[in-house]
Amino acid sequence: MKTTIGTGLEEYKNLIIQENKRIQEDEIQYQKNITKTRELITELDVKIEAQKQKNILLESNLRQEFEKLRDEQLETLDSFKEEKTEEDSEIEKKEAKVAPYQNKKEQLQKEILKLQRLVKCQEISIDKIKSGFSLED
Repeated sequence: MKTTIGTGLEEYKNLIIQENKRIQEDEIQYQKNITKTRELITELDVKIEAQKQKNILLESNLRQEFEKLRDEQLETLDSFKEEKTEEDSEIEKKEAKVAPYQNKKEQLQKEILKLQRLVKCQEISIDKIKSGFSLED
């Protein structure tokens, strides 16, 4: 019986040793996985930081480009306003020169209309007179 108990204990001892080895191997693998995970996290942190720096640079470049375009548009608008003001000034000068003639033209047109009406009335009167003479003849 001693032999059977001794063999059973020996097997049990071997099983415990094997289980401890497996646990140690699992612990080693777990530590390796943790180390690898930490390395990957560090790599990702570095990549994220690099991307942040790129984004900051891109944002800065875009802002500068936007400001440049905005300034160009404002300059173009100011230039257009200046040209328009100059054109308006020239137009106003021309209108000021033409205004007296325009008023005179309007007055002459009114006079022409009056004269045309007068002529029409005279033609009607002449026609009536002619028709009156015709009836008497």
